[in-house]
Amino acid sequence: MHANQHYAALIVPRFRLQAALLEAPAEKSQFVAVVEGGSTRGVLLEVSAGAEAQGVRAGMVATQAMARCAQLVLLLASEVAEARLGRRLLQFVETLSPRVEKQANNLWMLDLRGVRAGVGMEYWTEWGEETLRRLRVNEGIEAKLGIALKPGLALCAARRAQPVRVEEVAEAFVEELRFEELGVSGFLCRQLHDWGLSTLGDLLRLPRQAALERLGPEASVLWEIARDSRESVLRLETFSEPLELAVDFEHPVETVAPILFTLNRMLEQLCSRMRLLHRVAAGLLLRFNLDNGGAYERRFTVPAPSREEAVLLRILETHLETLQFEASLTGAILKIEATTPSSQQLALFENPLRDPNRFGETLARLRALVGEDRVGVPVASNTYRSDVFVLADPTSEFVARETNRVEEPCGGVSSLNGVLLGLPLRRFRPALAAQVQLKAHQPAYVASGVVSGPVVESRGPFRLSGDWWDSHPWHSEQWDVLLGGSARGLYRLCLNLTGVATAGVWFVEGCYDAAVWPSKRERR
Repeated sequence: MHANQHYAALIVPRFRLQAALLEAPAEKSQFVAVVEGGSTRGVLLEVSAGAEAQGVRAGMVATQAMARCAQLVLLLASEVAEARLGRRLLQFVETLSPRVEKQANNLWMLDLRGVRAGVGMEYWTEWGEETLRRLRVNEGIEAKLGIALKPGLALCAARRAQPVRVEEVAEAFVEELRFEELGVSGFLCRQLHDWGLSTLGDLLRLPRQAALERLGPEASVLWEIARDSRESVLRLETFSEPLELAVDFEHPVETVAPILFTLNRMLEQLCSRMRLLHRVAAGLLLRFNLDNGGAYERRFTVPAPSREEAVLLRILETHLETLQFEASLTGAILKIEATTPSSQQLALFENPLRDPNRFGETLARLRALVGEDRVGVPVASNTYRSDVFVLADPTSEFVARETNRVEEPCGGVSSLNGVLLGLPLRRFRPALAAQVQLKAHQPAYVASGVVSGPVVESRGPFRLSGDWWDSHPWHSEQWDVLLGGSARGLYRLCLNLTGVATAGVWFVEGCYDAAVWPSKRERR
């Protein structure tokens, strides 16, 4: 069998009966039937295998069935239950392939081309058995699965599956197919039986043109199936947004392992939907319901929008490693904030991150260690207040715009025709508390733990204020002073005029770069 050219057909036998049993899990009897209408006296639609062994058949009246099997349990058919089972099947099959077609309530066709990369009957048999095991254990649904190179052959294989059937040699399988398995009309089927034909192989031994002249154009489909010449175009199922899933745990969860297992399953389904919608995840919204009635909610930003399960799971796992809840978890809701994929052409000298999502994972680990408000890129605030900045997310567009902005010469100092208009200030962080002696209302001597000396020359005061419209206004007075002695240099002093504890306190904010000091003649 060729690699990556497969189709699979998933059939849920006794669909209406399984839907009713999922709504009434307490019914464990092997003698069960689902009844049409709003009364248990109606006609039987589907019966279990145990009831069939007792002589009960679909189409019987309930009283006739009870006469044959006294232990028979009757359940009412429910359109709501069948719709709920259909949604559960849709959520499951989209984890197998993003290209699926619903042909009936109990029949789903899956296009596995490019999704699975296995070769040989053994591989596909193991994959099919594992798929049905997951469906049975996680969803409580019994099904059959057929795999072949064409949808029609996969459907025929599924009808014969026990519970998985893989067809590698299409020719031998096709010849033994019965007409009833191929969806042939009742009139044509009876006509073929009158000719003494029971399988497709019997028909293929007859001259094609002569047979079509007597059977009509409807019979030409049978040759197309046999020669595998029909075009296989699926009407793909569409998935609507928002991309959100909710899961209720059977028992309260207290450890990380089952939480991660559940989130991984949810991400598989959501990522399959995103691939079909041609979307990528720009953000995640995770919510946990606690058994004490509370809830925990957290939003995550994906640095490089992606639809890969492993990338998104790492983001959640990094956060959950150090997270502790005040109560056990009873359920989880995961929502993906999707966006369209975008590409960006960088400038000539821009260097992109090699792996933005791994960089975001590292940032998340740092935030877990030191705190949410202690990790980021310092960005100067839009204010004249000295040394005020905020920590911004390194992956945000604002940080990229600020860090790529062209700076003025000399680290922020402008020039005009080669004449220096300002000096670079090397700030002390934090500013140095100082004692300043005044003479004629001007600084005359500065004493601090780092620099001390007499003031040779000073310029000021330069008064600044702001936020007077807010509850935390500020007001300061700045001086540029030239100190003599051993601490010779040009420094900036700041007198804080606001605050109960800091009003009237002097600080040495920084030192001007000595490499570009103006000469004494220039200062004059």
